[in-house]
Amino acid sequence: MSVEPPDKRDLFDSGLYKDRTGHTIEDYPGEIENEYLLGIDNYGGWYYNPTNKQILNYKLEGGENEPLELKIGFSMDKEEAKDEYDDISELAVELVDKTVFGHSMVLSAKLSEHTHFSRPQAKVHALRNVYGVGRTQTARVLNKSPNTIDNQRRSAKKKANNAKNFVNIIDEFSPKQHD
Repeated sequence: MSVEPPDKRDLFDSGLYKDRTGHTIEDYPGEIENEYLLGIDNYGGWYYNPTNKQILNYKLEGGENEPLELKIGFSMDKEEAKDEYDDISELAVELVDKTVFGHSMVLSAKLSEHTHFSRPQAKVHALRNVYGVGRTQTARVLNKSPNTIDNQRRSAKKKANNAKNFVNIIDEFSPKQHD
């Protein structure tokens, strides 16, 4: 299966969210064939399939002139997962922050591409308003001051309210409403 090439504008310098090949959580799709991204670690992306309760590891291959492709690294069926419960539990705890962060970065990319949010405003909006990440943690993760986070959040909220007002006004004056 092929995935779109990643947007390289937001690769993280910290290395906290990179696999062995340097791909970040943004490079991994949030959902593939009803498997949901838990997060990434050094080995690649970890996905959960709720239908058969299987945990799968995918790694990204390709790049440069070739399209990125997800390939199964290895998987654990229900019995293996039971045997490896402690390790999986530890991994799951480790991946929770990365998962929230990863999903918020995917959302923020869509917001900045399809709305009037700037990329920084979209990131702050996704983390703070959608996923409920605290002010201090958002500032740490985005490597910004808490005051900058507050300013970007206020600006994003104003743009979101303006968009809601626009839709409400159009709906109110739409000829369909008066038929």
